Amino acid sequence: MNRVEITKRRVRSSGPGAMVPGLRITSSKHSFALALELPSTLPVYYRIDPSGLSWGEDLAAFADGAAVPGPQAWDLLAQVHGTIPAPDDALGVPGVQRLTLGTVVRVDAAGVRVERQAPPSAGAGRELIGAVGAALPDREFGIAYSGGLSSAFLAVAAYQAGKRPVLVHADLGPAFAHLPVPEIPGLELRRVPMDVSELLDHHLIATDVPRPPTPDVEVRRRLVAELSVAVKLPLVTGALLEDLVSIRLPEAEISDEQLLGCEPFHVAGTLPTVAEARKVLEEQTVYAPTAGAQEPGARQPPALAKVSFVPGLTEAGQEEYNTARQLRLPLWEDHLEFLPRVLGKADAALAERGGAGAALPALDPQVLAAVAAFSANDIGRIERGVFRNNLPLWQAIEAHGVTGVRRAAPGYWLRLAAAEHLLAQRDKLAAYVADSPLAEAGLIDAEQVAAALRDPRQMSEHALALLRLVWIDHWMRGQA
Repeated sequence: MNRVEITKRRVRSSGPGAMVPGLRITSSKHSFALALELPSTLPVYYRIDPSGLSWGEDLAAFADGAAVPGPQAWDLLAQVHGTIPAPDDALGVPGVQRLTLGTVVRVDAAGVRVERQAPPSAGAGRELIGAVGAALPDREFGIAYSGGLSSAFLAVAAYQAGKRPVLVHADLGPAFAHLPVPEIPGLELRRVPMDVSELLDHHLIATDVPRPPTPDVEVRRRLVAELSVAVKLPLVTGALLEDLVSIRLPEAEISDEQLLGCEPFHVAGTLPTVAEARKVLEEQTVYAPTAGAQEPGARQPPALAKVSFVPGLTEAGQEEYNTARQLRLPLWEDHLEFLPRVLGKADAALAERGGAGAALPALDPQVLAAVAAFSANDIGRIERGVFRNNLPLWQAIEAHGVTGVRRAAPGYWLRLAAAEHLLAQRDKLAAYVADSPLAEAGLIDAEQVAAALRDPRQMSEHALALLRLVWIDHWMRGQA
């Protein structure tokens, strides 16, 4: 724990400090400032009191020997549905906040104050592929290689920077055989067989922690750890690159003629005027057509009135979940609107999926600066009636002669893995949730959840939410 004391003559700072990426500490005899200027995979917490400031990375240290309070019912149901914690969430420890991106805590003779300050820009730098290549290690390393857009771009950036990492691909079995794994000219590809059910097994999660691990974060960490052990190398991932170098169709520079000739408008055949097309554009999110992605024209989530609840959620559970959304969504919207666009995208994606325990070139300041320099037209535009997104990534890949890159959305493999795991374990899991703590609390109907696990259609549609439910159920049993 670190401590900053205000005395009559000076501000005194003590403690071990912290090695947290993106954290800036400014200290003098008369002032102290703590600021998070880049998205970070490590949390920093702080608490203000009349005599100064306490801060550090260990939340348990703030609890003064007491147990860190666990999440409430509405919080657990938010996790089941994939809603991420509020930006400054500190798990209910009295007076404690998590230092958020763009927050500065200042201490001087006048006291302690918390301010919002947009992080400084890194300034114009090199082009994106060069910035990514420079951010990669100079020592021997591997790339966690899915065959998707981000990992393929990362591999090409490494090659162009004169680095020769091993591409390490998790072979998850026959259910994933349809997903292409393109070779990258000049780089070695190694396949590591893995068992999907072992990766997703709820029995392996920690139950002695104050917050239940989620598959969205933990499965990625497990996968990267196994790949790293298999090749005896530290790994780098292209995670977040696709999120950063992306726009929605409403942000693109589109003429009236292009709009009416673009998917999804000409496909539906129901939007004959520019005015109607513009209205749809304002109200909906439109994605590039990709396997496994949302359908073009899908509404931008989330709308409180229309929610896809996990099967078996009771009326009381629905009320608790709506409470979570009402509490969290405004905080996230305010947080992201305040930040520069690129930093907001990175912060939200990192909160949702975590860092997987690997190096993330996407968070390098020069990479973020390179992305910030792109115009909307550089990133996505209408070409031959189709909205093409992530253009800088695709252009670099194509220039290197790479073909067959997977076009599925970044989280597609995890949803597929969840469905595969639940299908294989459906009878055991249906019996497991029969006496679920969530059911005892009146939040779910265990029989309906079990029926959904046995119904291929419902199970497939809600696979990831059902898997999260099983994980949280297991964590709650360990807490009892």
